Amino acid sequence: MDRLNEAPATNITGSQGGEKTVVKAAQHSRQVWERFWDQEKPIGEVYANSPRILEQIEKLGPVAGKRILEVG
Repeated sequence: MDRLNEAPATNITGSQGGEKTVVKAAQHSRQVWERFWDQEKPIGEVYANSPRILEQIEKLGPVAGKRILEVG
């Protein structure tokens, strides 16, 4: 497989009434990410959601001095 590693990751994301929700996420190889960044797209294209993400974070309250982790 060129784009993905052999097996996708499995994450338990929550449960309701004893049932578990399982999300399978693709694990990209370093080669895939290097090709992506080599394309040199404009940053606004790569992070097109950034204004919406910032708006949602700011709705939570003051963020000055806080650490924020972006999880893709």
